[in-house]
Amino acid sequence: TPVSKICSKCSLIVHWHLQLIPTSIMSSVKLLYFPIKGRAEPIRICLNHAGIEFENAFMKNWSEEKLSTPGQALPTLTIDGVTITQSAAIARYAAKKAGLYPADDMQALICDEAVDCSQDALTALLNARGENAEETQQKRLETFNGKVKVMCDVVQMRLDASSSGWISGENISLADIVFSVCLASMISSGFFGPEFVSWMGDNYPKLDELVSRVNDSEVIQKWNAKQENKA
Repeated sequence: TPVSKICSKCSLIVHWHLQLIPTSIMSSVKLLYFPIKGRAEPIRICLNHAGIEFENAFMKNWSEEKLSTPGQALPTLTIDGVTITQSAAIARYAAKKAGLYPADDMQALICDEAVDCSQDALTALLNARGENAEETQQKRLETFNGKVKVMCDVVQMRLDASSSGWISGENISLADIVFSVCLASMISSGFFGPEFVSWMGDNYPKLDELVSRVNDSEVIQKWNAKQENKA
């Protein structure tokens, strides 16, 4: 009927206008993590690049809040009262909003692979703990020579096969950001011990160069500038 056609057109017009409204206006967004960079930093970077205003909240009483936190893990992202867990899923959502996730299915698969490799390597290092400092460092050495090397070999393989100089696609993506910010930067910061600070550069100079490219990118510089303005 004519009325139904008019309603259909109105619906399309409303939908079109909603697409033009920035996500920052449409949603209340809160990212919750510990007061460190860690697994939440790529999410912060992507949300910022997407122009999404968000509350960058820090957990204060984890021992008290853990049981009531979905998945009993951080980070979480709350959008209009709906709380989402799992850092990789949240990072992927934020990267898509920011245009930092490949549109091509194959490149998206490679991106996901690199993200998971980086996260697996980081998890292995964080779990490498002993009864004392000496035992912990021995376990970390074994982890670097084992799990971390295996995961970095995969990322190196993808970078070697890429013509763009990025892990997946023609531009910087979530894969480059997670590898650089989550894994490589924590290693070079000395978090796992001063003896491992140069490990990435010594063993994977091409991946070390990638980290420098990521740090010099507009995406990272934009986030760093925002943090400097807040200081």
